[in-house]
Amino acid sequence: MDKKGPLNEPGPIPQEPDKSGAPILSKSLSKKILQNISKSYTGEETSKFIVHLGETLHAPPAEPQTNPPEDDRELRTPALVFIDRLFDDFVRYTYEFGTTPVGAEVAVEYFRPAPPKEAIQLAPGEPQVIVEGTLIVGAWTMLVQAQERRLRAFVIPKEYLSGFHARQSFYSPFMEIQASVHNGQNVWRMDEQRLNSDALAKFSKQLFGALIKVSAGELSPTERFRMDAGGNQSIAQLLPSKNEKLTLQNLPSMRSFAGEKEGKANGQEEPRSSIKPGYALELESNKTNVVSACQSLLHSLDNELSRLKRLEQEGFRLEDMKIVEMALSRAGQVRSLMEQIKLAADTWQHLPTSVGELKR
Repeated sequence: MDKKGPLNEPGPIPQEPDKSGAPILSKSLSKKILQNISKSYTGEETSKFIVHLGETLHAPPAEPQTNPPEDDRELRTPALVFIDRLFDDFVRYTYEFGTTPVGAEVAVEYFRPAPPKEAIQLAPGEPQVIVEGTLIVGAWTMLVQAQERRLRAFVIPKEYLSGFHARQSFYSPFMEIQASVHNGQNVWRMDEQRLNSDALAKFSKQLFGALIKVSAGELSPTERFRMDAGGNQSIAQLLPSKNEKLTLQNLPSMRSFAGEKEGKANGQEEPRSSIKPGYALELESNKTNVVSACQSLLHSLDNELSRLKRLEQEGFRLEDMKIVEMALSRAGQVRSLMEQIKLAADTWQHLPTSVGELKR
């Protein structure tokens, strides 16, 4: 640019290239620049305009991005931040839960998000898990995984955690939220509900409370997590009903159990009519038990697959193809059986449990 005049009194724009090889400016482009300069800029804005002016003249105008970048760097970082903040809240809620009568009797552990230490069996086309963290309440574990555009949580019995990665594709997530780009901003949604910074505290508290209820038998681990309209309750208010006199454990029906204990303590039999409100809980317990049994069987069969794999490798080492063929054949049959069990578990997951859903 010509340096003969100050910024508010620009000198003439050269129409021929100078000796340094600067580009020729058209009249229309010169007019646009002058119009921009004539606007009311602050001192900082004017300085930035001057610094980047040369780059603007040499570079073609940037195309607006309508789709997220292929490498997803913008999305990967928010996923890590999101899961880290989630576990920050879990740490606080663990302390708060420990101050309640029930919390003092139940072991609660957490392991902050870190890259997985072993391979994870994912469905074809799924992005890799970046980090994962665990929250353990009593006999139940919540495994939270962060991917590039998604956070998922799985609720499983504590003893299943060691072999979970090898059979993860057989499980349905307890909670799932997705990330998308809207107007250049990363937006997290769960069931079409937008999660902003204000909603994160409510989301994390209700998710923590959900695991407590699963451990108490008040909530099925196969039931999809949903946020309710509340969120300002304390951890004590999120605890299952009638648990003040009980230690949290994997009970089939906490309300029915509590009523039976109180009735027997008073030397009275519980009225038969009071069982009716517990129908849904008993059916939910039945569904949970059957699904848990299927998952336990899947775990055992997965171990058998590992044994058959070792047998197959031993057959190759000994050059005994008969052993190899038998191991491969049985492995195929075990996988087929596992598919049938998974299908049965999925069927039981969707059985009706509320009284209103049952045929009269």
